[in-house]
This record gives sequence, structure tokens and C-alpha cells, in this order.
Amino acid sequence: VGGAASPIDPDDVAAMAAAMEQLLSPAAAAAATARGIIEARRFSWEVAARTARDAYRSAIAARARRRK
Repeated sequence: VGGAASPIDPDDVAAMAAAMEQLLSPAAAAAATARGIIEARRFSWEVAARTARDAYRSAIAARARRRK
């Protein structure tokens, strides 16, 4: 997820436990929090709405081209 999270196999209990154990370190937890905040800034309702609007416009235009 954009470098803010560590991918962990959900079936690998040992890896999941190790990842959680790392976050017990205040420095590691602070670093993970900072990365998460930076990653979250990439997302907004405005961007989501614009992306959805553009997808609808593209689909409508493609349909209109097929009908010609």
C-alpha cells in the first residue's frame, strides 16, 4: 500500500506476529504512523469524485462511439 504498510500473508501467523511485535517499538510505531499519514494524503473525496466522473464520461463516450 504505497510503502506505508508491510504486505503480510494472512495465513502466515508467525509473520503477522513478527510484524505486530515490531510495532511495539515506539520508534517503529512512530515511523509507521508517519508513513501512513503521508500515504493518506494521496486520497480525498475530491479525487475520488473526479475519478468516478471521468470514468462515467469515458464510458458514455465509448458507448456513443459504438453506436455510430
